[in-house]
Amino acid sequence: KVGPPPQEFSVVFDTGSGNLIVPGADCQSQACVQHARFDSEKSSSAKRVNCDGSEVSDGGAADEITITFGTGRISGKCMQDNICLGAACSAGAFISSLDETDQPFASFKFDGVLGLAFRSISMGGAPTVMQRLVKSGQLEREVFAFFLGDDAPGELVLGGVAPEHYVGDFHFVDLVDDAFWAVPLEAVRLDSKMELTATGAAMVDSGTSLIVGPEPEVQALVGLLGATQVSGYYVVTCDTELPTLTFTIGGKDLAVEGKDLVINRISGMCVLGLHGVPMGRGHQMWILGNVFMRKYYVQFDWGQQRLGFARARHAGDNFV
Repeated sequence: KVGPPPQEFSVVFDTGSGNLIVPGADCQSQACVQHARFDSEKSSSAKRVNCDGSEVSDGGAADEITITFGTGRISGKCMQDNICLGAACSAGAFISSLDETDQPFASFKFDGVLGLAFRSISMGGAPTVMQRLVKSGQLEREVFAFFLGDDAPGELVLGGVAPEHYVGDFHFVDLVDDAFWAVPLEAVRLDSKMELTATGAAMVDSGTSLIVGPEPEVQALVGLLGATQVSGYYVVTCDTELPTLTFTIGGKDLAVEGKDLVINRISGMCVLGLHGVPMGRGHQMWILGNVFMRKYYVQFDWGQQRLGFARARHAGDNFV
């Protein structure tokens, strides 16, 4: 919720970005008008700020910002207002969009995006929502945690974890830098068929649906699976016996079973939750999106700059 009185938005909580973005009342693109829009005229405390969060100088014009995503673009003005996640509230900067491309935003069920990564990747450089909540001292612990359900609603916990959603102890691994929720990656294995060690980091990204890796490595993996590419997705016949894909992180093997790599079934063909993208030298990392996060309950430890992994507990699981 933003402002007093609060204006409510549905957002994707995205650990791969650092900004809060909601459609603005001034935005007339189709992607905006079919979603909830923030109206600054209805808020008693909203004000324009520069996109680094600083005050606009007397007689000066506030800056605007454009953010390019993989398949779309958002342009907007930077605002400050009261931002609430549940009962936790803090004044903070956000982007009120002035224009959004139809692709992909018009097709989204949610209104906006709330980035949970660090200030260093916040476009404009303003303090992030999570950073402000931590500084305010409202959280019991400086952590948040994700549970993604299979066929049930997911859950984000701020200030702690939900023990009913995981089993065993957390495996903690320190972050590789202060930009992304990324940890050292020792190896990627496909059963005993292949081991890849060229890429040394993996980012856990709640805003990415699939498991994404450097294109040459993913192509090598899907080649062993006998997959073909259809409309940008890798598919296999559903009678294919899929091996386990394992990520060795901080000395521990985190496995995703073959059946859990399947994200859709169409006419006897199984769509895999694997995708390869070109990555520049020095910027290569695996991106562990929702396919991975359904298997592992992930604790994002802001205070100690680390990630904790535990096996997720789903309805019907039997860990005895």
